[in-house]
Amino acid sequence: MDFTNMMVSHYVRRVQDDHNIDMRLPQHRLTLAKLKEECEQAKRFICGHQQCGSVRFTIPTNPPKPFSARMSRNEFDTLCDGLFREVLPPVRIALQPAGLDKSKLNVVMMVGGGSRFPKIAELLKEYFGQIPVLLDDNCEYAIAMGAAKLASAADPLEDDMPFVVEEITPWSLGVEVEDGRMQILIKKARGCL
Repeated sequence: MDFTNMMVSHYVRRVQDDHNIDMRLPQHRLTLAKLKEECEQAKRFICGHQQCGSVRFTIPTNPPKPFSARMSRNEFDTLCDGLFREVLPPVRIALQPAGLDKSKLNVVMMVGGGSRFPKIAELLKEYFGQIPVLLDDNCEYAIAMGAAKLASAADPLEDDMPFVVEEITPWSLGVEVEDGRMQILIKKARGCL
């Protein structure tokens, strides 16, 4: 389960408790989709601000009732505490095969989607103690550079070869030709180094 779905489940339970409506039923799928969209936006807001994230949607009653709720970062952290705690075991597992002890690290760099959650940064700071835990403002670039370095390590070319990842195409690009088929012009996963 992810953080957005955890929020969705929370509000589905509230609607069930307060209005006796099971929003998981097929006839409420559009309302559930709207709720999920609202929860995603609220989650993003909560991660970047101390203020509350708002969730607004219409409860499918007759007549329909508006629903509005706010969730603070503390409420969000409490609701998702179990998910946050799942971050530490993979960190421990990642250090073991490398033969690294956390006390031997100089710095920890957070990249990826989870790096936006202040609670995850707090848990990592707690786990690593005095070792600085940094957040890269351009985490997508950091991930791409790490992948490029890893790929270059597997290549028998010279070790100090300077390179820059310009662009990687995530999907094949092409044009539609006869019978609805696609003529591929640029294959997926191609990039310029």
